[in-house]
Order: sequence, then C-alpha cells, then structure tokens
Amino acid sequence: MFGFGQIYVIVILILLIFLQTAESRAGGGGGSSGGSSRSSSRRSRSYSSSYHSSNNNNDNSDEASTLDYCITIGTFLLFAIFAILGYFFSIDKKVEKKHNEITKQLYDESIKESIWDEKDLILNVNQSFIDLQKAWSEQDLNFIEGKLCHNLFIKWRDILNDMRYRNESNVVSNVVVNKIRFVKLDKSEKIFTVFIDAKVKDVTVNLSSGKILKDQSGRFREFWTYIWNIDGWLLMEISQENESSKFL
Repeated sequence: MFGFGQIYVIVILILLIFLQTAESRAGGGGGSSGGSSRSSSRRSRSYSSSYHSSNNNNDNSDEASTLDYCITIGTFLLFAIFAILGYFFSIDKKVEKKHNEITKQLYDESIKESIWDEKDLILNVNQSFIDLQKAWSEQDLNFIEGKLCHNLFIKWRDILNDMRYRNESNVVSNVVVNKIRFVKLDKSEKIFTVFIDAKVKDVTVNLSSGKILKDQSGRFREFWTYIWNIDGWLLMEISQENESSKFL
C-alpha cells in the first residue's frame, strides 16, 4: 500500500500532466510543430472564407474548451481528495480493529506477567519514541545502543557516522505523539508492534554554516516493533506506513 507521501507525489505528478496538456492545447507547449501548422492553416482558410462565422465559432470553441478543462481538473481533484481520505480511513479502521483485539489479549497476559500491562507499555513506547528522537538529533550513540537491538543499532550507527562525515545533523524536535496503537503481539517471543502517528519538526542542517539542507517536518506514521530482554523493552525494527500489510 502507498504511504501518504507517495500518494501526495502521485497526485501532484498527475496534476502537472493535466496542466502541461492544457498548455499544449492553448498553444504554449510547442510540442508538435506539424500539428500547429495544420491548425494554423485551417484557421487561415476559415478566416478568409467568413470572418464573422469563424470568430463566433472560435469564441464558442474556446469557452467549451475552458469549461471542459475546469470540469476535468475539478473531477480529478475530487477523486484525489477522496482517494487520500479513503486510504487513511482504511488504514485507521484496520489499526483500531487490531488494537482492540490485542488489548484484550494484553489484559489476560498482564494477569500472568506484569510486563504486558497495557498502560505501562504505552508509556514506555511514548517515552522511548521521544528519547530516541532526541538522541538521534544529538547523535548520542551511547544512549541509542542501550535502547536498540544490535542489528538496528548498527544501521543507525552507520547512518549517523555518515552524517558526521558530511558534517551534517538530522535534528528532530517539537515531537508530538498523536496516537499509539497495538497492531501485533507475539507472546511466546515477547515481541509487540505498535502503530505510531506523530508530528515533528525534522530538518537536516550543515553543522558549519547552520544552513538547512532538507526540511521534512510534518506528520508521519510508522510501525515500531519491540522485544523484551533482561533490561527491558528494546526497539527491534521500524517499518514504514507503506509496509502496513505486515501487520494489518
């Protein structure tokens, strides 16, 4: 399934195609000189045979073309809006269904083992999410190593070292967690996955100049998977929204 960012890009690309097509129809595209010549010659013949008839017909044709264009763009935009809204409603509906199923299981398991207490898990995930964003921004590998599984830590370490080499930093701040929902539970392996909906300020800056190289601020939605070890819950994997089929 496509994530919001991918859907947004697709919508913009299709819209640009429509706009480019409209430019060509208006004569600004210059895409086909042969077609333009034939059209010009037809207009010349019509003009010489009957000025008034041609002028009226051309006005009506322009009005019809403009109306057709507006209807086409309007229909497309409505379709795009409904497609995006439908996608989000579909994902959210599936997430809520999974969450309700898993919270019932957590209640039963928490009676046997306190590590499965739902409220404690949500508090743990929320704090983990915020703390790791801060540690990532500060490139604090010592803190990160204590919160991640080894394989994920190696990936993060390599990315952060690469940024250091380029004298860059990815700074994530103003973190607001909108929603945390359980979507997968493996009691035997002591693994669970949550769906996180959050909003952050996310910029990549050059450490020497302070210049912002990239700004990805806004809302994002991810799946975070945790596994239990003797020291507590460790972040095991992060999956993007377009990988939702793994959990929903």
